[in-house]
Amino acid sequence: DYADKDREQYQKNKENKALTFGKYKGYTVKELSLTLKGKDYLGWLLGQTWCTEDKFAYIHDECAKYKISKKKTQQRASLD
Repeated sequence: DYADKDREQYQKNKENKALTFGKYKGYTVKELSLTLKGKDYLGWLLGQTWCTEDKFAYIHDECAKYKISKKKTQQRASLD
């Protein structure tokens, strides 16, 4: 059943400290830190308001280990 396989893969990713969501689902922070695109994505990810340390501690810890910091993003201009 698809749901069972998806749940198993989610658990495997979590155990391996791999991303469990998004564009790079299944990749570890270490793997992503080896490419410019991967580093850029991780920096962007750290800057997202929903990617908090309490929810995604393993991502924050691994990024710190590989010296990846929050990417500063420009705010969208208001249409007011």
